[in-house]
Amino acid sequence: MNYLKLVKLAFVVVLCVGVLSACQQRCICETNPIPGTDTAMVIISIGEDGKPQVNVEVLDVYPGQRVVFVGPEAFTLVYREEFPYVRSEAEKKSAASDNKSEAEVSTDDGVINFTVLEEYRDTIEDGETLLIKYDVIVAGVPLDPYVRIHPK
Repeated sequence: MNYLKLVKLAFVVVLCVGVLSACQQRCICETNPIPGTDTAMVIISIGEDGKPQVNVEVLDVYPGQRVVFVGPEAFTLVYREEFPYVRSEAEKKSAASDNKSEAEVSTDDGVINFTVLEEYRDTIEDGETLLIKYDVIVAGVPLDPYVRIHPK
């Protein structure tokens, strides 16, 4: 079990170093998607004021796109309006065992992976987008960024 956590942590560190190396000092970089991939990444960090912050205030994605949330060891994502993702099997099992609602996902290892639901291809008109507010909660402190889904 600890080996799996170490592998995940190593992957996150390598991924973050690659993404952050392109950023200027003390900037919050926008990586939508990660260069050379089709994966959107949200980097969650703690600001000097102790509050959570994200690298993109509005995450622009499309149906079928992979989204990776990377952050502190433990954080929670809460979707009050609509949950726009397909969960991995591990997250489905975790949510069921923790008795979480369909709109709340937590992690203890700093990584959450999703895929944007394909059904948005048919429900969002060309030229339109769907804006969904969500909360990132770290150590009980919330931040409320957005996901904007394009029909592509």
